[in-house]
Amino acid sequence: NLELMLSRLVESGLHPDALLFTGDLADRGDASAYRRLRPLVENAAAALGCEVVWAMGNHDDRGAMRAELLAGGGDHLGEEPITEVRWFGDLRVIVMDSTVPGAHWGEIDEAQLGWLESELATAAPAGTLLLIHHPPLPTVLDLAVTVELRGQSRLAAVLKGSDVRGILSGHVHHPSFGMFAGVQVAVASSSA
Repeated sequence: NLELMLSRLVESGLHPDALLFTGDLADRGDASAYRRLRPLVENAAAALGCEVVWAMGNHDDRGAMRAELLAGGGDHLGEEPITEVRWFGDLRVIVMDSTVPGAHWGEIDEAQLGWLESELATAAPAGTLLLIHHPPLPTVLDLAVTVELRGQSRLAAVLKGSDVRGILSGHVHHPSFGMFAGVQVAVASSSA
């Protein structure tokens, strides 16, 4: 499905600045899955003339993702959350890691919230997009409550009055749209 989706994107004639992936890049975080994923996405990105931005999902493994997709990169080393700031012209894209190792629910810890607050202290000329796997929206499925993003009020407090224009997420496997702390949220469905 991913190959088909990427080929259709390449054939579309669109010229995006970036392909933004919101996590669950591998089902069990296996390094071989990232090794299969990377050339598929990088070839499409090369054909489109754009960059790739990866965010962690609850099915991903931080160590394997760093080794296979980020080449040991990211702002932190080891098993620390994977965060990143990327610029596309005057637009800032901030990648947050909402994963909790061994859990399907998400949370942004206090250290990340402090880091995000300091990043947002300086506004970007065209605003900011936030990439986070667990959407900060209420779920519409009863069982999905157990896999929601926890501590949403703390994130809302950091975003209040900031230049964040949108939050892009995944995780729940169905498209969803809403508002969080005055910010538009778009949740992509699964390509699987």
